[in-house]
Amino acid sequence: MGHIIRLNTVFSNKNLPAIVDRDVSALEATILKHPNLQGFWDFGDKSTLTLSNNKITKILDKSANANPLIATSELAPTLDNLTLKGISSGYFAGSQYLVSENTAYKSTWAEMTMVVFALKPEATSTPALTILASRKTTSSYALYMDNASVSLNAGRAKFLVDSVVGKPLNIIASTVFETNESFLRTPENFAKGVRHNLKAEDDYLYVGRWYDGSDESHASQWKGYIGHMMMFDKNMENDPIFMDLLFEYARRKYATPLWG
Repeated sequence: MGHIIRLNTVFSNKNLPAIVDRDVSALEATILKHPNLQGFWDFGDKSTLTLSNNKITKILDKSANANPLIATSELAPTLDNLTLKGISSGYFAGSQYLVSENTAYKSTWAEMTMVVFALKPEATSTPALTILASRKTTSSYALYMDNASVSLNAGRAKFLVDSVVGKPLNIIASTVFETNESFLRTPENFAKGVRHNLKAEDDYLYVGRWYDGSDESHASQWKGYIGHMMMFDKNMENDPIFMDLLFEYARRKYATPLWG
């Protein structure tokens, strides 16, 4: 008998369920070789996780920088093995967060991109805003959302949707410091904006928390799941082929075509 070779990721018709090729090994190898990769934290790779009573107290950085994210057991997110289609993730209950062990943002960067796969399982209120990632010492550099929008860099880029709740959030967020531009993209949405005084500085990365001294009545810590996060010192809007690869990596890994 001959062999069936999958040239496309998803096959479906009215009578058959979708079939998703979930092998991301080749895609991940390409990502890891990218010369601009500055951080890669993969909650789906349990070999990179340090656990304490099912709390993720450390996650290794798969990039060459080897800059882990860390937390005390009291503040660490919980390991979840089911929600993201069987791929492990970190669950942040609104009071947990991680911080980079060393500075993750660099003053020498002319541009940068953050890549995140996340899920917000329920609506939030008082406040509705919840923080996915942020610089540690300033309010203006954060990726966040409410129940019907996703925003970057104090709203410099923002798009509105019917709802983000329960939807796969496959996000690529780029900043160009020299031109004060911010770009925000998912497979379905795109937004960009310009606002002065964007400035690259050495700083730590918060995952699941806003900057030190933030007003918790304005924005809460992340309440939801995170599958992976990456950082590049490049504006990926200038590399659409690699952006497609990043989207495909998440699409296969978390089987997003199968999400309702």
